[in-house]
Amino acid sequence: METQYQNFPPNIENNERQEEIQEDIKKDYPQNIRGTNSNTPKKLLINIGGIIIIVAILFLLFRHGKLFNPEFQIYENSTHDFEIKYPIGWVKKDLKDFSEAIGKPVSASVIEGTLFNSGKGCDIVLTIEILSERMTTEEYAELLRKETPENVDIIEFEKVSLANYPAYKIVVLDKIKESKYMIVSMIKYDQLYEIIYWAIDTDIYDQYLETAEKIIYSFKFI
Repeated sequence: METQYQNFPPNIENNERQEEIQEDIKKDYPQNIRGTNSNTPKKLLINIGGIIIIVAILFLLFRHGKLFNPEFQIYENSTHDFEIKYPIGWVKKDLKDFSEAIGKPVSASVIEGTLFNSGKGCDIVLTIEILSERMTTEEYAELLRKETPENVDIIEFEKVSLANYPAYKIVVLDKIKESKYMIVSMIKYDQLYEIIYWAIDTDIYDQYLETAEKIIYSFKFI
């Protein structure tokens, strides 16, 4: 009997040392000791949620980029020696379709007419017209301002540059139709170059304004 219990009671000093070692391990490696596995699914869900949000933001930015920064193609007119860029997906119509587009006969003095249709409620119209009398771009712009109908407000009137030539930009608001127009006019010799941006309402006008300006100011002589 004495042999059976000769090691009893257990070595208390050794047990206390083992407990100290375990406490040190807990302090040094808390992730392995303190039930970390129970939190893993929660952390995983948080990470997945964050990834989904990031992907959604990138998708919206991609769509925004495609909408407001589309890819462009070049329309080159060798007859009148100019080129202009317009977005892929927009439809270009030439002078023979121009009367139908604007709903009235084209003046005989208009020697070039090109419509760029977005299919989304806004268009760009480019015309070249032979003037019956010589005038400067500034004189023509002032004439437009004086002949503005009463139902139309001029909200912008400023000097700009088109194809390295002095030009004027006029933005008007049709109070009856609640639509906006931008007219950029430039005279070279006896020819009037005019590019008009039009939209069916002010929201669409503002939405595609950046694209319209890229089209207009891409115009250059070749």
